[in-house]
Amino acid sequence: DGTVFREVLLALIEESPGNQTFANYSQQIHDNMQRRQMQWEKEAHPYGSEFAFDTTGQEEVVVWNMYFGNDTAAKHVVDHVLSYMRSSPTWAYNGGTRSWGDAGNNGKYLSTFGTGNSCRGNMHYRSGLNMIPLIEWYRAHPDDLFLLEISMGSLAGQMGNIDNDGATSMMWHAVPYVMDYDPHSGDYGLGFFGNSLENGVYFVVDSELGTLCYLCDLEQNSNGSVTLVPRDSNHINAFFEPLALYMQSEAGTFSRFDLNMKSKQITVSFSATAPGTEHLFSTIRLKLTKTSKERPGSRFEVNGAEVERGAYAIKPASGGATTTVVVNWE
Repeated sequence: DGTVFREVLLALIEESPGNQTFANYSQQIHDNMQRRQMQWEKEAHPYGSEFAFDTTGQEEVVVWNMYFGNDTAAKHVVDHVLSYMRSSPTWAYNGGTRSWGDAGNNGKYLSTFGTGNSCRGNMHYRSGLNMIPLIEWYRAHPDDLFLLEISMGSLAGQMGNIDNDGATSMMWHAVPYVMDYDPHSGDYGLGFFGNSLENGVYFVVDSELGTLCYLCDLEQNSNGSVTLVPRDSNHINAFFEPLALYMQSEAGTFSRFDLNMKSKQITVSFSATAPGTEHLFSTIRLKLTKTSKERPGSRFEVNGAEVERGAYAIKPASGGATTTVVVNWE
């Protein structure tokens, strides 16, 4: 979960102008992580854990190599992740990194104890953790749809580990005589972190499969535009593959997108503030990131809004109304 430190670093960088303490902290994290990254890029297998079979070190190796611009080293580890994170037409296995051994550490059901067989634990936290490098590599290289398919399986699977009462499970036991969630939560939080960070709308136009909408509802309009309604768990992230544009709402939640490629506009609607929650934020913050040069579009901006600390600051509509802004590009 070294991605946490990247998120801390990005936040410190945004907040550091005029704050020397934050600037010093950000420089320290940057230098420390760059030293680690420079070592990783020299190693044939730059990942590991306390167990030889573990798959928890790959995530941060990819994230930090991508951050410091070494895509060669990052791709090497992404390909390794794909050796145990696969696309499969089955719910429990699509993006479900299998767990070996953790049932003995954290689980209640020792489903294969004494049989000589390994436990078949799917949608373990390794799934949510290893999804991070796959989906971030996809956003940087949007021709690799295969990686998005696997990532979507992981995102959905991590949410499946939460029962109707909100209690979490460490994994789903896939052995035929159990086929149920473990009552213990174990290290579930790591997988949930990946889900919380990367969950969002993913709009894709694929040359073979056509128009796709992951974790969203899609309506194709007569004027050639499309309307997207978020169905993910957070409603704060959206990726538009035809533009390689990543939207993140740091305050406020998305309710709808109207994308018109011909007019080069995206109308973004934010959910109305519920009564009694007006104090949670006074400004909607919308971040726009171009993730890849492999797609057209540049100079993305929000009409009538200024950038503050890395995000567009937008005044919410009053009276419980929906806030709407327009994003333009060249």
